[in-house]
Amino acid sequence: MSQVNSNHRRVVPRGVSSPRLGLGLRMVPLACLICLALLNGGCNKPAKKPGANSSTAAKETNRGADVLDGVINQLLPENLGFDSDLGSAISLLNSWHSLTPAKSEQQATGTLPYEGLAAELKGLFELPEVTRPEFSPADGQHLRDSILFASIADFVQQSEKTDLARVQAAFSYTTRNVALLDDGDEPIPLGPFETLLIGRGSAAQRAWVFASILRQLRIDAVILATGTELVQPSNGWLIGVPLSGEVYLFDPGLGLPIPSSSEGGDKIVAATLSQVIKQPELLSGLSLRSVDPYHVKAEDLASAKVYLILEPVRLSQRYFDIEQNLPPSRTLVLADRLIGDEIRPGIIGRLQKEHPGWGIDRFGLWPFPKSQEAELENMTQVLAQRMQFALMPLNAPIVMEPAQGVGGGKGGNEMVATPSRRQFKNRIDQLRGLFEETLPKYVTVRQAATLAIRSQEIQQLHQLAAEDAHYFSAVCQFERQQYGPAADLLSAYLKQYGRGRWRSAARLLKAEAQIRTGETAGAVETLNMSIANDSNDKLCAYLSKRLGGK
Repeated sequence: MSQVNSNHRRVVPRGVSSPRLGLGLRMVPLACLICLALLNGGCNKPAKKPGANSSTAAKETNRGADVLDGVINQLLPENLGFDSDLGSAISLLNSWHSLTPAKSEQQATGTLPYEGLAAELKGLFELPEVTRPEFSPADGQHLRDSILFASIADFVQQSEKTDLARVQAAFSYTTRNVALLDDGDEPIPLGPFETLLIGRGSAAQRAWVFASILRQLRIDAVILATGTELVQPSNGWLIGVPLSGEVYLFDPGLGLPIPSSSEGGDKIVAATLSQVIKQPELLSGLSLRSVDPYHVKAEDLASAKVYLILEPVRLSQRYFDIEQNLPPSRTLVLADRLIGDEIRPGIIGRLQKEHPGWGIDRFGLWPFPKSQEAELENMTQVLAQRMQFALMPLNAPIVMEPAQGVGGGKGGNEMVATPSRRQFKNRIDQLRGLFEETLPKYVTVRQAATLAIRSQEIQQLHQLAAEDAHYFSAVCQFERQQYGPAADLLSAYLKQYGRGRWRSAARLLKAEAQIRTGETAGAVETLNMSIANDSNDKLCAYLSKRLGGK
């Protein structure tokens, strides 16, 4: 935002002075973006020397647990804010590490043989983020991400009794909260945390979010690739979720589990890999036109490459140390082994147990997170501006306050535009499942857009935030199973924002809400609406056909 002169009162933005945004990958300098806000404090007391008696050791252990709990509190998503760095939390985390009892080296590879393992996987154990003993700002970001995804996992499994039901609930949650980018839109390189904040992303970003939720449910997910290009599903990949000896298939680009039955109706249960290989029509039936065949062939899946969705930092010893010292009130899945042993199998060991046919030479590392990192390292000014625009509404509403210092304060003529960050906090609360508390707060954000403000930039920010709040409110109502009010909000959105950023997602969610209320004919009519550059066209056409539409 630039300075604005109005009636000789200079508006100076405050709180937008180029903080650094943690993407779960790298730190990126941008204006008006979000960083972690950390509470003041630290641990300056030296650790006790070896040789203390058992009582002293117990006190030391308790003090270490208190310090770790304090770090986690600082990194709670609801405590995040602006214009701060990770210094105090990382310092506190390293102080805690010095207080914890010494632990034996945790072999991330395990004891099982791993001859034939891809070089890219073997090389993980030489990466600095895996080998270094001390914590860095990137660790704070990974912990923050895990805390949020653990909250989401708690929400999606509340009413589900089986692992498959939990997986399907997590996938539905992902597709509702990460709307697919419109055709022609360029994805922004963001980690799963920031992708959820914005609420829009690519198919690969959806896959990363989905896998991050499942990790906190202690369920693995992989990329099954029949081609060599692994960014867009149109190049030949699906998500595979191994459960009870089967591998269930999901298409994040289409936004649908691969249906286990070609029959109609609104209930879709995910098909398994073995089902699809035996019944190729389960895949081919997803294409409604012979000139536009489905992007994955069933016969190719039998020999598909299996790519791990794994952030290397999770193989580090320090993550095992955190996980083993968490208080009972906190359950976070932070660390993992690659292969493991018979007693504690790693990710490859678990996958081979579920699917013995996957030899060790079939496994690779999904390159998408690394490609995101490469884009960030070579960021252009154009990309920086696009990221700023995408994240800027989270600052809303902007509050005008008297400047402090020389020329400011009471009686001064200088005002500063201060981001309230309510939209950011609202979105975090929504993602955590606090829907009833969040709904009235979204109303406040929408009301801010109706206030007259001389600054066009601030007015634009408020309008963007209001549009987001409108759609997010409908998602809240849907998650509360208030399907009628959700459909009403979505109808109002489509009427008010005919060319809005959520029009495609709004149509799809409105149809789903109508289905839940038994309005099948109305759902078909909604699915058949015409929207330009709609990335959900194929899904809407498929669902319409399943419901008996043309």
